Amino acid sequence: MTESTEIWLVRHGETDWNVAWRIQGHTDIPLNEHGREQARQLADTLVAEKFDALYASDLGRAQETARILGAAVHLPVQTEPLLREICHGEWEGKIADQDIDVQLGALYADPQNAHAPGGETLQQVAERTARALDEISSRHGGGRILLVSHGVSLATIICQAEKIPLTQARRVRPENCAARVIHWPA
Repeated sequence: MTESTEIWLVRHGETDWNVAWRIQGHTDIPLNEHGREQARQLADTLVAEKFDALYASDLGRAQETARILGAAVHLPVQTEPLLREICHGEWEGKIADQDIDVQLGALYADPQNAHAPGGETLQQVAERTARALDEISSRHGGGRILLVSHGVSLATIICQAEKIPLTQARRVRPENCAARVIHWPA
């Protein structure tokens, strides 16, 4: 049995698409200057913390956030593609208007089946992120990890760690550069 690992979950800093309510998903959008500042401010609060490793999604916005945090905690970024944001398929690049918001609501209401055309379900994201955390936890059992990912991906992790139904993922989705501590396995 793997010893529980303390994992500090961090959502990447703000992007221009976050500000415009544009759906990012797998689209690789960089941080904007405010997002970089958010990461620097979070880094300042973490400077005295000790972590065994730093992992991040392979998307640029998570990588850049992680590099800023890594400089503060003196750790290199280990890239983990399984931590990527949900694939929103044909919705990516669209503004989250009323029509899209209704469809996003369906995604959360039916996590096993609902998805954007060409995209993933919440259940698929939860299974993918769980594989990543199982692997990370097996490498660092009993350790302390800093992990940078994305809103929906982190929400599925939080739901699993805290035994919250995936239908509540929207409610636990973190803000940009917010940190939340979980234990894996819970």
